[in-house]
Amino acid sequence: MAKRSVVVLGGGCAGLETAFLLRRRLGDSVDLTIVSDRENFSFRPATIYVPFGADPQRFELPLWQPGDRRSIGLIRSRVRGVDTRARRFELERSRLPYDCLVIATGAAPCADEVPGLAEHAELLWDPEQMTELRATVERVVRAGRDGVTTEVLFLVPPHAGFSAPLYECALMLETWLRRARARGAVRLTLATAESA
Repeated sequence: MAKRSVVVLGGGCAGLETAFLLRRRLGDSVDLTIVSDRENFSFRPATIYVPFGADPQRFELPLWQPGDRRSIGLIRSRVRGVDTRARRFELERSRLPYDCLVIATGAAPCADEVPGLAEHAELLWDPEQMTELRATVERVVRAGRDGVTTEVLFLVPPHAGFSAPLYECALMLETWLRRARARGAVRLTLATAESA
């Protein structure tokens, strides 16, 4: 009798944790596969250190490694659609069947919710944006050392699902500036739409 095919769409934290839990609970009774449009798993909570000098590569792991250790297949492709009636999903170059499907593709920021945010702000979301933020941090430190008055606004927009990284970044920047002897000319402000 053929094993049931369980497919997890998404290779981020939710996708990996789901696949690991399913493997632990279901053992070898199912064929388990992760489909991800990325080659590497990025541990995003740790990328908060990237603007302050950490190498973003340090927080990445090839997705096949944890999958191999737990007998979880990996398909590297972008999902184009899901046909729930036919129980199959469409990839860039193929269609594959499934018995059970978990969609764990994650969330993404919606910078357009706040007019001007996308054009004038730096987002704390993925390793690439955190690397770009490093240049801004360096610029703020230089300005602070030169005594140039600089204002940095940390903004938690409405409907932000998880704002802890922004608070962490604000506190870390304050510490970074003090250690660089650049804090005096830099004004840090945090504004939030949160009620609690």
